[in-house]
Amino acid sequence: MAAVPRSGTPEKSAAPSRPVRERPPAVPAVVRRRLLATVAATAGVVLLFVAYLQVSRTYAVNSDSANIMLMSWDMLHGNVLLHGWYLSDVSFYPTELPQYAMLEGLLGLHADTAHIAAAMTYTLAVIFAVLLARGPRGRAPGRAAWPRMALTGGLMIAPQLGVGAFVLLLSVGHIGTAVPLMLTWLVIDAAAARPCLPGGPTVLSPSGEAPPPRTPLANPPARAWFVPVIVGLLLTWVLVADPLVLVVGIVPLVAVCGMRVLRAVLSARPPDRGAALQASWYEVSLAAAAILAYGLADLVNRLLSASGGFILHPLGYQLAPLHTWPKHAWVTGEGLLALFGRVFGLSYVLGRALSVVSLVGIAVVATASPALNESIYREAQRRGVLCNVVDVPEYCDFYYPAVVRRGDLQIAISTSGQSPSLAQRLRQQLERQFGPAYAPWVAELGATRKLVLASDLDSQRKRELLHSLASREAFEAASAEQSTKRFSKNDRRVTA
Repeated sequence: MAAVPRSGTPEKSAAPSRPVRERPPAVPAVVRRRLLATVAATAGVVLLFVAYLQVSRTYAVNSDSANIMLMSWDMLHGNVLLHGWYLSDVSFYPTELPQYAMLEGLLGLHADTAHIAAAMTYTLAVIFAVLLARGPRGRAPGRAAWPRMALTGGLMIAPQLGVGAFVLLLSVGHIGTAVPLMLTWLVIDAAAARPCLPGGPTVLSPSGEAPPPRTPLANPPARAWFVPVIVGLLLTWVLVADPLVLVVGIVPLVAVCGMRVLRAVLSARPPDRGAALQASWYEVSLAAAAILAYGLADLVNRLLSASGGFILHPLGYQLAPLHTWPKHAWVTGEGLLALFGRVFGLSYVLGRALSVVSLVGIAVVATASPALNESIYREAQRRGVLCNVVDVPEYCDFYYPAVVRRGDLQIAISTSGQSPSLAQRLRQQLERQFGPAYAPWVAELGATRKLVLASDLDSQRKRELLHSLASREAFEAASAEQSTKRFSKNDRRVTA
């Protein structure tokens, strides 16, 4: 500190002070984790694309793919409106045709271009389906979404060779329509996940009370008027390509929004129903956007035809008779099982039972027939399904261990099926050794570990500190502290 004489002017220091070098701020651990997650996700997408490209190459290009490639080639060379082309009821004009034209411009017109396009489309379909299974951010904790995402990805990740590769990858069809349609649902999910902006007006009922709570879909940001506009444009885009979107996209969206509005209005008291309807503006806007998308898509198709473009031959829709619905549902289920390789070469009933079980990925077998147990196990092995034949260790890919649970602390004991009684006795001993006090202590260790890892300590010091916190002495000290707190709380209650 500089000395200040009576005149009030600071005296100059004899030795000039050296500038202090500030350490550059360390990259937060959260940023590093997000960067690593981004790199891992990108690598996963690339690997999926490469895998699906190899799967698509197992099936020969047919006339459907050749037709799409020739149409795209004609668009690429100036015939943008496809003048002189006669198409079926589905054109894929604004969706897959531009994709094929782009790839043909980069790679040329040959069979492998169709395989690359198919791999691109199915990779996007898998990614979008997994993201949809996650649901809107903030609706549920991240851990709760992982099982849904894993189940969806597990069902779609490996299409069956042969018919599965043809329908899901190489056949230019409705799987390409699913990509922009799922993108539309992701836009709605993203809007539902955003919090309301502060300062928005609150509409009160005539009785002075607030309107009933709004659903997550009807609770977007106060200025999210553009979301229905984007949804309407996306639906128009994909509906021009495929009229099936009317059945699988527009009608369901209008029905869901209508039911939400009806529920909100009917659940409110008669004086509050106007406010409830006003609070449901988001659902009303989405339904209106979907209905307008149908009219706008029809207008676009008429303009394309009037401008000398391609000619469509539309097919009419009609509802199948009610008595045929069970048969259609059965055929649909059979098709899904065949697409993902879930058709087994056993008897019809047993094969279908194993097909359904294999969708989960595991099978537990307990029959009185050793020959049947072995047959099921062999078939499960051939299909890559984990199997457990009860009380037959040699036919078990996994075992059910005896588990000691103390909150996040879990200790599993297994004898590989040799002696379940011994595993049970060991579990009882460990339950006495690791009492209930371990549950809060392990939770506290987890919270402390996050703080230590986010600190500026070097890695060696972090390791030493974490080992010290997890020692038996630390546990005994924490247990003693918890006992003291409980005793003090009980003492205050007795005094009171």
